[in-house]
Amino acid sequence: MLVKILKSIWALSALFALFVLLYVYAALPEHVAYYGELEADISFIDREVMFYIMMAIIAITNSVIYALARKSALTMKKSRSVVARKITGWKYGLGITLNFFFLISMQFINIFNSGEKYDYDNFGYLVYFSLGLVFVWILSLPFVLFFSRMKV
Repeated sequence: MLVKILKSIWALSALFALFVLLYVYAALPEHVAYYGELEADISFIDREVMFYIMMAIIAITNSVIYALARKSALTMKKSRSVVARKITGWKYGLGITLNFFFLISMQFINIFNSGEKYDYDNFGYLVYFSLGLVFVWILSLPFVLFFSRMKV
């Protein structure tokens, strides 16, 4: 049951990531600033190039997550293993956290390139929080494996 819920949330997060990508693409200027602290040091990339790079990252990441989780799900159906069910759920959770990181990153690029005066310190911690969440999720795999093999 938990695997089905996580799969649904992952699918919604992937769709939402694509929706936010389209929204950010529509709001970006022709040349997108992606790095720089001072105005003289800012690096730019074309809006279309950024769009296709982000689209490829989101599509490839979610496709790999789906393929790996599908393989675990087939193993889960054949053997009815608790470990396979936990691994499948963990993989969908990884997809959710990665999509959350992509959402936050795209919104940060959108805010950075908006014409408004904005204090980035108010939003920058969310980028680090979402990246930390991905790392915590990845580091939780050994604990998931350990506790799924224990007899309750």
